[in-house]
Amino acid sequence: MPDATLSERLHLLRKEADMTQTELADAIGLGRVVVSHYEKGNRWPQAEGLIKIAKFFDCTTDYLLGISNYRQYPTEDVKTIADRLILEIEEATNKAKKQLKEGDQAETSKRNRKRLPHKRKKVKAMGSSDNRELVSKG
Repeated sequence: MPDATLSERLHLLRKEADMTQTELADAIGLGRVVVSHYEKGNRWPQAEGLIKIAKFFDCTTDYLLGISNYRQYPTEDVKTIADRLILEIEEATNKAKKQLKEGDQAETSKRNRKRLPHKRKKVKAMGSSDNRELVSKG
């Protein structure tokens, strides 16, 4: 819900919790009419009321105010997340390179076996003047 207002977010959170305005008002120590005004956008809570609402719904005040679309801040800091993602990318890249190398080596080996015909050499047998063919496998 991008660019949502406090009234829209408060209404959404209350409905997700399956609560009436009266139930929410009692839970956070406000009057039902006050909650109604917040949801209609007629009034804005002061800092104390905003904090009570955020704590009750376990969300950030930034989310309630429409500053952020994340209900809660990430539990990991950005650097930790980035470092983990970089490591995962490096591992995947190395795995892919290894698979490509193994595939290339297997293909090269197949091609080389097909290209290498048996070579025949003529050698003189010891003590004989006739030429004999010997098969040499390469």
